[in-house]
Amino acid sequence: MKNKNINNEKYGDLNKKITSCNLSQYVDLVALLQSTYSKEELSNIYLYILKTQKNIHILYYTIVQIDKIKDVRAIDFLIDILLLKDNFIDYENNVSNELNNLRCLCAKVISNFKSQDGVYPLLYCLNNKDEDYKLRLSCAEALGKIGDNYAVLPLIDILKDEDEKSVYVKESAAIALGMLGDSRALKPLISILESKNGLLSKFSFLKEKIIEVISKFGINNNEVFKALVLNLKDESPFVRISVVEALVNIDESLKENVFNLIKNCMLEDDNEDVIEACIFALVNLSSIYAVIEIIEQNKNNIKLNEIFNNLLPQLQEGIDKEK
Repeated sequence: MKNKNINNEKYGDLNKKITSCNLSQYVDLVALLQSTYSKEELSNIYLYILKTQKNIHILYYTIVQIDKIKDVRAIDFLIDILLLKDNFIDYENNVSNELNNLRCLCAKVISNFKSQDGVYPLLYCLNNKDEDYKLRLSCAEALGKIGDNYAVLPLIDILKDEDEKSVYVKESAAIALGMLGDSRALKPLISILESKNGLLSKFSFLKEKIIEVISKFGINNNEVFKALVLNLKDESPFVRISVVEALVNIDESLKENVFNLIKNCMLEDDNEDVIEACIFALVNLSSIYAVIEIIEQNKNNIKLNEIFNNLLPQLQEGIDKEK
């Protein structure tokens, strides 16, 4: 519930002054207010401005200041702006992109409070496919940051929704699930990763993001490990690189197995970036000398030898620093 004491008549003259300000003048006015009033009084002033102003630029700058003060009373106002309630905005004179940026800021600041009050409004905007995708991205990220596990299933639904056209929204949902770290997300994420249909076949970066997210659940998890190994054969070199980099974090008991998997990938792959990633991974898993031995055993692999020789000064420099 909004605090009533912010609607104080003593701010009436200030409100008139702000209404006649352009943004530059308002920034100067805020600087003057900050040098004059206490933090508590400033909070009341900022909240009053949120309640009375409709200028998008003034609202944006005010919310930035509120974020610095961390006054939890602002949440209701931020939610109202996010949901476009109470005629906060001068709709007739706003530029839609600027309004969207303001709402994205509200989502971010709401998440900084880490209040459960923001979960339902954020989910509402996230699930509205008519909303601008940037706002939906901001809401997904905010939900991950708040850390409320109520958001897990709705986020999973977005990932699984074949009618969801925005791959960026799906990516943000995956990121949020990684931030939440709820084990309920693991099987759906792996299922999506293993699917041969849908958006994943066209947008490898979504697959890369899911690989990053499932890796947070532990490479030693049998389901995670199998999904990663499967994607060592993915058609996208970026996905293969993501898998190689994830597998380096395997537990000691499986290092030998992973070493052989990455070695085979290095010997069989024809993409230079993948081969480089494999070389670095093998050095991290074992040593540069183990990789040199493999290189000497495969002298006929001209591309591999050229790539390794080009990387050798960089690898040697890393070893010298460790010493």
